Amino acid sequence: MAMAKKGLSNMAITACYAGPVFNMLVGIGVGFATLLSAEGKHSTPVELSPGLLAGLSFLITNCILLIGFGVSLRPWSPRWHYRNTLHATYRAKR
Repeated sequence: MAMAKKGLSNMAITACYAGPVFNMLVGIGVGFATLLSAEGKHSTPVELSPGLLAGLSFLITNCILLIGFGVSLRPWSPRWHYRNTLHATYRAKR
């Protein structure tokens, strides 16, 4: 809130997303590193369920659309086309 009141709303929004993502990624990384070192392993097998694979494919599609519409319509200023396309992608996966 303090950053937004000072007129730095862009930085405030970035911090809202970056803070939790950083905490999640570092927490998972440290947790797995601790687990693997305790078990004496260098890797562990991971299986992707069909639901997880579908969610991942929609996430990647959403990111590609974000970049595509953001760059093609107007650099760094996406319009309503972008919003509607991302909403449609989100509704399709539900």
